[in-house]
Order: sequence, then C-alpha cells, then structure tokens
Amino acid sequence: AAALGRAKGNLAVPAAKALVAFADDSEPQVRAEVATSIGALGVAGREAAPTLQALVADKDASVRAAARKAARDIGPPLQLGRERGGK
Repeated sequence: AAALGRAKGNLAVPAAKALVAFADDSEPQVRAEVATSIGALGVAGREAAPTLQALVADKDASVRAAARKAARDIGPPLQLGRERGGK
C-alpha cells in the first residue's frame, strides 16, 4: 500500500483504485496504511473518497484517524460521514 501511495502523474489515479482493494483487510494496520497511502496521492486520492468514507467509520481508532488525515491531505474539505462514537 505504501508504494502505491507514492505513485505520481498518470499512475496516481490507477494507484488510488488499486488501494481500494485492500481497504477490507482484516488487519487494522493494513487499513490504516491504505488510508495514509490514499492521502499521499493528493488530489488523485479523491478517486477513493468512498473508501475513505468507510474507513472513517472503522471500528479501529488508528484507521479512523488515518482516514480523517487522508481526507485533509487530498484537498479541499471532503465531506465524510460521522465516525463511530458520534465524533
């Protein structure tokens, strides 16, 4: 996931789409890295906005935090659903 997050130029959008495949991994560390990598793509990460919306509601706090940061990293405010716990 981290390598995909470093994709630039013409490869960034396909990388964002590829990262989505790992968003359902059973390991929270992998899901958090997916969110971080999406954020590292910048504006191209918007291709994976629905995935970030799911990750911001993840049961794991580290995944939620990574998804919130990624949403800030991909550009102008991305409207995400409320996370668990009403925050």
